[in-house]
Amino acid sequence: MTTATQIVLNEEQKAAIEAGKPLILSASWEEFMEFLPTTPYKAEFVNNEILIMGLAKFLHEWLVMRIGFILSNFYQGKPNVFVLGSNLGVSRPEKSFFNPDVTVVKGTPDFYPNSESIIKNPHLVVEILSESTSKYDWESKMPRYQQMESVQEIILINPKDKTIHVISRTAEAKVWTMTIYDQSTDTVVIDSNTLPLSSFFEGMPLVS
Repeated sequence: MTTATQIVLNEEQKAAIEAGKPLILSASWEEFMEFLPTTPYKAEFVNNEILIMGLAKFLHEWLVMRIGFILSNFYQGKPNVFVLGSNLGVSRPEKSFFNPDVTVVKGTPDFYPNSESIIKNPHLVVEILSESTSKYDWESKMPRYQQMESVQEIILINPKDKTIHVISRTAEAKVWTMTIYDQSTDTVVIDSNTLPLSSFFEGMPLVS
């Protein structure tokens, strides 16, 4: 039996995180699960590494609330559909852990053992891209979301150029489609619901 080593951040690491620089640490799954309840920072786990992030920027949080509002309207009146924010954890059996910016759950949440904060059955996940995490979202998170049987759509939103990528599961195993919405006149389709692309960014603050 392997004993997990307690992870303790030094002051230099904390300062970097609080300055907006993601920190990557090598760790086992057991070490991560020991660390997660103790840290004030957002932390994710993949490929035996912990990615630790500080506070999100103003624009990022505005978009999180905006897409959460839009999705809540999409599912209004539909029973057993839940729209949740980024404090919800999503885990795969292969020991990865993420905090999507917005998660939709349909039906009864399938919780990770001994947790009411981590689920294993998201229906739809949303990520707001940023310069510091865009590569990570595309290359590390998206493929693992696709490997979760419950996930039907992955939404990637780029506030810099006001585009939305909708990656949707098809009936054929391991085949996904990607639709890029990049014109203000485009009509975005998310989980069979439609809304003009411009509506997603309406009133967006002019800050980074």
